Order: sequence, then C-alpha cells, then structure tokens
Amino acid sequence: MRGVLVLNASFEPLSVVSARRATCLVVAEKADVVEADDGCFRSPSITVPVPLVVRLRYMVRAPPRTPSWVMVGASRMPDAWKPYLPAAS
Repeated sequence: MRGVLVLNASFEPLSVVSARRATCLVVAEKADVVEADDGCFRSPSITVPVPLVVRLRYMVRAPPRTPSWVMVGASRMPDAWKPYLPAAS
C-alpha cells in the first residue's frame, strides 16, 4: 500500500504514514480524510475509504526542520563553497 500524507490542522505537512495507521486515526476521530482512494476498508460495522491525505483535528507543534548542510558544518564543506557563506559575526 501507498503512504498517506498527514497534515496538521493548519494544512502543514507533518509526515507520511501507512494507510492502516491513517485509517486508525480516522476511526478514532483524531483526523479527517481530505483525499481518498477508490478502495475502502470494511468491517462488519463500518466502511472507511482508503485515505491518501488526512488532516489532524488538532494542532501539533512540529520542530523546525534544519537543512542538512547546516548540520554537517562548515568544516566538512568543500573549500569551493566557503567564499559564498555569510561571514561569521
């Protein structure tokens, strides 16, 4: 199965989870289906469309993502790139 995009309450992308996990969030009323696939999950008491995109009903604070080149540090950066970096103050 494909991954399902999980959006914050403000429609910011948070992560990609399995369709099963996304369906559990929808059934537990923690998320709403924004976009669904043609298929559906069935049980004796409920039928849930297979989600492609879900939006959480509450706001989740996600830490800001730091670009990978910042984490590596200037010491491991090629010398050709160093003249283009901002001066350290």
